[in-house]
Formats: sequence, C-alpha cells, structure tokens
Amino acid sequence: MEIDGVDVTGPVMVPNTGSWRTFQWMGVGGVSLATGRHVLRLHAEQEYFNLDALRIVQ
Repeated sequence: MEIDGVDVTGPVMVPNTGSWRTFQWMGVGGVSLATGRHVLRLHAEQEYFNLDALRIVQ
C-alpha cells in the first residue's frame, strides 16, 4: 500500500482461502499518519485475488 505516493507496507502476501467467497483479515501495523488528508493506494503485483473490505484503525 502507498500513502501519498510512498510505499508504507512493502509486499504483503495474501493467503489462498480456497474460495472466492471466503475472506481472511490481513494486518499490517506500524504505519503512522500526520493529521490531514492523504491518498491511499493499493497496488496488486499479482492477479486473481478478491478484496472484500479495508479496515483502518487507530
């Protein structure tokens, strides 16, 4: 994932759940944000994965 054009996570391996309808939460910690608006981008380096939701917590 990128925030404001900077890679903040590095590669994140996505597990094979065995079904397009079975999802698994993945977590990446240690990302800090300054107050204000930011641009978040998700880049896929491989094909064929399904994203159901994105959760951002403090």
